Amino acid sequence: MENGLGEPSRWQKDSDVELSRDRGIAISEFAPGAQVVARKPVFTSEGLYIVGKSDKPDRKYYARCESCDQVRTSPTKEPLETPCPVCQEPKAHVRIAPFVEPSAFSIGVAYGHEFHSFCLIVRPLKQPESVESLMFALQKGLCQVLELDTSDIGVSRRWLNKRTAENAGIEIVLYDRTPGGAGFVEEGMNRWDEVVAAARSLCETSATHQCEAACYDCLKDFGNQQHHDALDRNAVLRFLQL
Repeated sequence: MENGLGEPSRWQKDSDVELSRDRGIAISEFAPGAQVVARKPVFTSEGLYIVGKSDKPDRKYYARCESCDQVRTSPTKEPLETPCPVCQEPKAHVRIAPFVEPSAFSIGVAYGHEFHSFCLIVRPLKQPESVESLMFALQKGLCQVLELDTSDIGVSRRWLNKRTAENAGIEIVLYDRTPGGAGFVEEGMNRWDEVVAAARSLCETSATHQCEAACYDCLKDFGNQQHHDALDRNAVLRFLQL
């Protein structure tokens, strides 16, 4: 494999197999337990490969609120040992754990990747029936309007209160995947009516699109596989037609 800096490892030599990845993608594809096929054999990743001090990652910490899923990071634990700044849940309900930003792919901590970019925060006035369905519909709608690939726009969500609360509230966060931001989400904000219309159209039944809940012609794609069971285009239509 190649390390995160694009330098070939001693395992690659003159192989024509290309295993380098953007670090954000590599974390999911090469993390311990993940498998990758190269020249037919299946390789299972076991951990970080550290050549020396130059590529040994620094340990950092992340805090995840068990109530609203807000995530914060810090070089040390102390700044994270406070109530959640989003839902104000007491610090006892905030899980703090170490992570590293690997230079290459064994140490027993989580893997993380930090970068700064532009974000567009969408706060629905009413709780969506299916948060996952709505957030991916808006992501795809934005990409369609701006003629982008879905890999150019990231999407996530965070709860404004306890997820189990009747008035939990949700924020859908769309962001430029380009570190530093490319301005795509800002343009999307200026064309928001078009984005919503594209999201609705994506989920509507047509002569070529008649899936029961979700398919690769509407909400599903390779990047959201972990959410496939929760996706329902009909829930999006009901929400956007209110």
